[in-house]
Amino acid sequence: MLLLAGGVARAERPKVLVLPVTGKAADAGFRERVAQALSEGLIAAGSEVVAQPSGAAAVPAEGCATLACLSAAARATGAALLLRASVEEEGRSYGFKLEMLDGQSGAVLAQRENRCEICTDAEALEIANAAASALKAQALKRPAPPGAGPTVTVAPGATPEGAAGVPAAPVPAVEASAPEAGSATSGGHSSTRTLLSWVGVGLGVAAIVAGSVLIHLNDRGTCTLTGMQQNCPNLYDTKSGGIGLIGAGLVIGVSGVWSLAF
Repeated sequence: MLLLAGGVARAERPKVLVLPVTGKAADAGFRERVAQALSEGLIAAGSEVVAQPSGAAAVPAEGCATLACLSAAARATGAALLLRASVEEEGRSYGFKLEMLDGQSGAVLAQRENRCEICTDAEALEIANAAASALKAQALKRPAPPGAGPTVTVAPGATPEGAAGVPAAPVPAVEASAPEAGSATSGGHSSTRTLLSWVGVGLGVAAIVAGSVLIHLNDRGTCTLTGMQQNCPNLYDTKSGGIGLIGAGLVIGVSGVWSLAF
């Protein structure tokens, strides 16, 4: 049971690519530190953060604005999810906007906005770290809407590909396929993990009860009265087995509760 639960947990460890952080920040290096904080938050939430792609699939510093760009980055890194973030700095206040995108369709799976009012850079980075962890959990609870496309922002007068004067090649419509069995965003793993967790809790409780009964029966047996003397030739030696069952029950039960909680 514990091995099965562990397999489900590993299957929910998606690969995530953190796109270059955009937005207005007084310190150009601050955006890079935000990207690092986002990566650390995703890792703490059980995700595998992949390295930035290189070559033709490299993501520009201003971020991805087209489905073609997002898809190329996802294919090059094997990322199932893409985290797109922007940060706005006003004095000592920071505003974060985060979006978790599906790596295949570019659909927005989850989004959130956080602010840090009158705070230090370190405090702002802590906000970004926690927001990334929460966004990952939020994204995996909801599958991508069929046929949804990415949120694209194009500057006035620019082509969709961002190259001035060069018309963008038409992007074929991406038909969202049904989530495969075992997909991290299909929700199947979540329901299976919940079922296995409850089974583990039930088995743990049953083992503890059985172990308590065995300990209670220790040194007892079938006794007969011979005159005024009591004869108990067969005594149960069940203490060791009872302790073992209780120990195993505690391990299985706690594992089930931990799996439900996290």
